[in-house]
Amino acid sequence: MPAQEIEQRIKETADFLHMHDFLNRHPGELSAGQQQRVAVGRALIRRPKVFLMDEPLSQLDARLRIEMRATLRRLQQDLGITTIYVTHDQLEAQSVGDKIVVMRRGRIQQVGSPVEIYSDPANLFVAGFIGSPSMNFFDCRLEQRDGQVYVQSANFTFPLKLELAQRVRGVPTEKQLVLGIRPEHIQLSPEGRTNAIPTEVYVLEPQSNELIVDLKLGDMSLKMRGDKRGIGFRPQLNQKVWMEFQQEHLHLFDKSSEVCII
Repeated sequence: MPAQEIEQRIKETADFLHMHDFLNRHPGELSAGQQQRVAVGRALIRRPKVFLMDEPLSQLDARLRIEMRATLRRLQQDLGITTIYVTHDQLEAQSVGDKIVVMRRGRIQQVGSPVEIYSDPANLFVAGFIGSPSMNFFDCRLEQRDGQVYVQSANFTFPLKLELAQRVRGVPTEKQLVLGIRPEHIQLSPEGRTNAIPTEVYVLEPQSNELIVDLKLGDMSLKMRGDKRGIGFRPQLNQKVWMEFQQEHLHLFDKSSEVCII
């Protein structure tokens, strides 16, 4: 390879990884995070057909890790090189990957786009692993009466909308199920509504423009997340509120097999 091209690749890689300040240092003079960036740079500079990266950002601080995620994503798009990226950080996987493979004890649980993995988890493990805060889960079963299908849990009962009710018609009422709902798919109201579930504000967790509300429901707790303005009112500690699940985002899992039913 011509010397000029070598210099050009070094410069481009150093620009991508913000490494100009320590290009002339020896490995022993670098921090763990800097050494990790050098390792990534050595892989990038070769322009291979496939990148295999095993936790490439784990030693970086939070700010640089966010920058590097965007950099690696842009580099992959610019070069068009298939990248197999191993990480335990689900946020990294969702921000960097076109396809995500979720594994558990060496076995593939689900393969799909970040949206598919998040919105349509194949089983309880995937549903609980992806998302922060994680999905809320409740043991439940179905009950049919007066021509409607109800979800019956220890602390609440509510009717399923017609579309969902039709999808679970064949599920035996004695089957043990797990209901799953993500924090952002719970709506709160300071006043009672038909079929709304009474609960109590237990903890408030402000998150810049968002608010995470920990709710107490009998002997259980769950989390709700929403835009501070979108919630529509300002929840107070120990306040009695009513919650509703957005049923288009509701999931039911077979408790025995852990497979998602809807």
